Order: sequence, then C-alpha cells, then structure tokens
Amino acid sequence: MSRCAVVMLAAVTLSSCAHRAAGAAFSIWELRGAVATVQPTLLTVRHKTGQLVPIVIDDRTLFIRHHEHESAASLRPGVRVAVTVETSPQHVYRARQVELFGRRDSR
Repeated sequence: MSRCAVVMLAAVTLSSCAHRAAGAAFSIWELRGAVATVQPTLLTVRHKTGQLVPIVIDDRTLFIRHHEHESAASLRPGVRVAVTVETSPQHVYRARQVELFGRRDSR
C-alpha cells in the first residue's frame, strides 16, 4: 500500500471516530437514593453520600412501581427511587425512568 493511501485511510478512520465521539455526548446512568424535593419539572434525589442531585422530569419520564405504571404524584420526600438518568451535552440531568420502591400509601 502506498504512503498516500495509508494517510488517506488514516484520515477517513480518524474522522469517523471523531464523529462518533461527538454523537456520543449523551450518557445514560443510574442513580439510587431517596427523594429530597419534588417540583412539577424537577426532582431532587439524595444519594447515600448525602449529595443532592437535581434531575429534570417531563412528559417523557416513565414512573413505575412493582413493574406497573405509576404517577409522578407518588413522588414524595423520603420515597426510595432508582432513576435512569440521561446526561445531555450541556450536563443537564433528565430522568428517563423513575422506579419507586416501597408500598403505596393511602391518602
């Protein structure tokens, strides 16, 4: 293979890697803790380390308990949760799914 062909192949390979890295800016991770505060579009979860993590909730957020759909109205301070979080390129945390643990309290 000629030197020119190797250089062109390397340039194409590196440019495709750079494109993937730019497109992979969103990351998905899980946060476990207890609800600290709830607002209509913001959930704050206290991690076991004591750190408070603000997470955006919206109409795309799925709420579940015991494998069944749940309402966002069930979120109250102290409720244990596991949140599937999506981090945007701007470092905004958005809840994809919030799993609530424990039983439903009757009101």
